[in-house]
Amino acid sequence: MKRKTMFVVCCTALVLTARAQALIPSPLPPIDIVFESVAPGQLDAVRVGGTWPDACRPIVVDVITGAGPTLWIDLTLSTVFEPDCDPEDCLAESTAWEVFRTLADPITPGVYDIYARAIDCNAVGKYELILRRFQVGSGGDGGGPIPGREFEPGQRVVLLQDEPVSGLRAGQSGTVVCCDRADCSGRILVSWDLWTSGKDDTIPCASLPVLAFPAGSAVWVDPTIVMTVGRPFNQCGTIRKGLEGCIFFEADDGKDYTVVSGGELYVELDTPGAIEFDQRLRLRGLLDTAIPPSDVIRICPVRDGDIYHPILSSCTPPQTGCCDGELFPGDRVTLLVDEPIGPDGLGALGLMAGTDGTVICCAGPYGANWVFISWDGWTDGINADAQCGMTVIPYVRNSGWWVPCNRISLGDGGNGGTGDGFVVRIGGNVLRLEHDQSAPNPAQTLVGCTTVTVESNFRALLSVEVTATSAADGTWTGTVTPEIIDPGTTVLEVCVRGENVDLIQVPPGANRQLASLSPFAEPAP
Repeated sequence: MKRKTMFVVCCTALVLTARAQALIPSPLPPIDIVFESVAPGQLDAVRVGGTWPDACRPIVVDVITGAGPTLWIDLTLSTVFEPDCDPEDCLAESTAWEVFRTLADPITPGVYDIYARAIDCNAVGKYELILRRFQVGSGGDGGGPIPGREFEPGQRVVLLQDEPVSGLRAGQSGTVVCCDRADCSGRILVSWDLWTSGKDDTIPCASLPVLAFPAGSAVWVDPTIVMTVGRPFNQCGTIRKGLEGCIFFEADDGKDYTVVSGGELYVELDTPGAIEFDQRLRLRGLLDTAIPPSDVIRICPVRDGDIYHPILSSCTPPQTGCCDGELFPGDRVTLLVDEPIGPDGLGALGLMAGTDGTVICCAGPYGANWVFISWDGWTDGINADAQCGMTVIPYVRNSGWWVPCNRISLGDGGNGGTGDGFVVRIGGNVLRLEHDQSAPNPAQTLVGCTTVTVESNFRALLSVEVTATSAADGTWTGTVTPEIIDPGTTVLEVCVRGENVDLIQVPPGANRQLASLSPFAEPAP
């Protein structure tokens, strides 16, 4: 097992002497996030800020890359670095704050769900989803709200609730006419079938041309903040059983959805028969991705979206590969030529030999010798969801291109020859994992150790908790040596072990996070 020396500011977890009231607000206040470049061509810094409800504001920020793709932000409050933790020291007045942090690992441009939590001297808050589908590094910007193409002109939608406007009823169908933003990430103008009480206001339309529609049939709706309209959903995946009657669907595109239905579906799936939990099925329905307000209590957790009016059926077998069975969706490849010519005779401008990419689908409309690939760091391409039939794994929009089999080679996935690239995060630092060849099942057993330097202002008994953070799940344990440290600076060895880790569930790439490690301390005898 490899051992590397990494230095961390440990006080976020170790200075836990006082047991005062937690200072962490719930829910977290709005947070502004901008990713910036220190080194040219890299998103290697972040600026985070906002207004905190009291004077004990965040003063340290850590950004952790997770699976999904996701970003996890730890906000360390000022109380962590004070001798004692007294809530009376935090003036009850709103305080503007901003923290700039250079990142050890640059962020890869793409679309991320961003979670955040706050940490004070005696408590760690729960991660909250603060931004869904946040674009990082689009068009040279360091970050911004989603270009999502969740909706686009001409798309058919269905109303999911009564009366966003008087007279409209759940179940009514319509057509998206235009959007008020060029990327369709905000409000949409919908022409509703057989409805004539609309206002037909096309002035805010940012997308041109505006589609023709019957007079009086259109109204603006904001699906980003109100559960209003659903998009047709049709994917294969695995149906899962949750607690409290919750049903989840793990789709082949790597996302996880909540199935909204009456209790009879849960009972039917829980009863031995033709269709049961944990089967691979096709799910059809209506997808809603609106985030519930913070004061709404959800019995079933919020995931990548809710599927309404579910219909379950059998699913065709998964793809069997392409290029003579050597490549499958999810495989990493390397481009062998500059600006490869696509099946339409056009070249991929700016896509150069040596670029790594991920196979999205095989044997589409052009036959088994063509592969649709999402290319790293390149967004001048196309999206081929319809041609693929379904997106096998998530990919950055406009990063795709059809390439013949003889123009690519099986690559190392951008890992630089360092193996699978699986990691556990310790704060903002990385502990790299390797397969345990001595284990009964080395393919699903991962181990790793590293050394960290910590500081404590009291004699402390240390322990660690390791938590799975990806769909690979697994049983995780950790050790720290020595367990008891005296006041001052100490070098520790931290080791992690994961068993029954299903690596097939993890999308390809470098530095894939499987778990996170949290250290704990209490006064030692």
